[in-house]
Amino acid sequence: MAEQRKEAEQDAFVGSCKSLIEVCKYRVMHDMIGGVNAGGKKWRVLVIDNRTMKVVNACCRMYDIIEDSITVVENIELARQPMPTIEAIYFVTPSPSIVDKIIADFKAQPQYAAVHIFFSAPLSKDEMQRLARSSVFPRIKTLKELNLDFLCYESNVCLLDMPESMVQLYTPDSAFASIVKRDTAQRIVSLCSVLEEYPRVRYHNDKKGLAKSIAVAVQEELDRRLQANPMKINQQTRATLVIADRTIDMLAPLLAEFTYQAMAYDVLAIQKDKYTYTFTNNQDAEEKKEVVLNDQDDLWVTLRHKHIADTITWVIENFNKFLETNKATTLANSKGKKIESLKEMNAAIRAMPQYLELLSKYALHMNMAHKCMDEFKARNLVTVANYEQTMACGEDAQGNDPKQLLSQLPALLSDPSVTPTDRLRIIMLFTISQQGLDEKDRATLFERAGLSAQQQALVSNLYYLGVTLNKVTDDIALFRRGRLRYEPVLT
Repeated sequence: MAEQRKEAEQDAFVGSCKSLIEVCKYRVMHDMIGGVNAGGKKWRVLVIDNRTMKVVNACCRMYDIIEDSITVVENIELARQPMPTIEAIYFVTPSPSIVDKIIADFKAQPQYAAVHIFFSAPLSKDEMQRLARSSVFPRIKTLKELNLDFLCYESNVCLLDMPESMVQLYTPDSAFASIVKRDTAQRIVSLCSVLEEYPRVRYHNDKKGLAKSIAVAVQEELDRRLQANPMKINQQTRATLVIADRTIDMLAPLLAEFTYQAMAYDVLAIQKDKYTYTFTNNQDAEEKKEVVLNDQDDLWVTLRHKHIADTITWVIENFNKFLETNKATTLANSKGKKIESLKEMNAAIRAMPQYLELLSKYALHMNMAHKCMDEFKARNLVTVANYEQTMACGEDAQGNDPKQLLSQLPALLSDPSVTPTDRLRIIMLFTISQQGLDEKDRATLFERAGLSAQQQALVSNLYYLGVTLNKVTDDIALFRRGRLRYEPVLT
């Protein structure tokens, strides 16, 4: 009865959540740490590995974890001091190497008094038997699969955290392709598990059959888990999971994008979601500050999908609204002048140090938006973007069929304001959208763009994604060009 009540509470929570981050945080804080604390709340150690550390950091703050009876967070992949009087909660990946480290923690002398082990994904039978035969087994109080094997990136966006998968999946005769497909399927099913969904599975019917093979693996894993843990399926509210690979739209990742988030990541020096900018502090001295762009910044959440022009307007208007509605800021800004520039905004912030944290966010996004516009002008992105859109859409801004695309390309590639990366992207876009180039034309464009041998290889490697590199004119090719090449076929 208690178990049923617990499941009902969890179902209600998941159903009420509007954010994937909240759902994952609930699984870590309530299902894992809270579940252990239900047997008696006391100080414990949380042990994680390099991968699960990213999983936890993506949905929880360290403050939340420490507040919930966790005395310290340790990495199992690093040397640690023994704490034989304290229990530990392990949240780790079910790999053989990590199981080795768990066993090693209790081989000579016990690292901790007892352990509660939560694996991020299903543990194989072989690894389960190894644990059962080891000296850690008598000290295991909890052994569960948490099924949390992906990263929350935004409130409704997640990543499978497999950066090498594209190379491994598309390289001919790759020895790792089958492993990557299996891991991809398991992580997708992990997401379904967290959302408590048993979806209908559909896939993009691409020539390579990649999406189909992953869809089949997902369906098999879903069925296996449903058999192990039966659940009621509401056919009316049942979700549909659509699996597609990169070939469904080769153009989108290469096009210049002018929504705030996409443009900022394209033209600014943002590394691992971290951005460093310079501002003037209260002592009129320039100071550098590093910020993380994530869902904890409310302004970033509000602005990231707005057009860059709308972003600048929104920041200025809302900053002025704050000044108008707050009495303290009205006194500081006694002239009542509206703020119209980044310089004026910084001056207003320095005059109101009590609001520094809040108002600095306005200055940050004003700074980023203006830097984006500076790059827009310096890189001649208005010309680049117009050319890209003409290639992608197959018509110009007036709706006319473009007939001089190839003849216009050398001049664009020779423009000194167009960066080497933008030149590479333009040639890739042209090759994809025009379904190939004559070898002579391609060599001319490579030379005009000044592409390195490595960059030229990137263009050639589009072949492995199904892109036609060499223009052909036979009847079959003409027939294929008449088809809607990017229209997805869902099965």
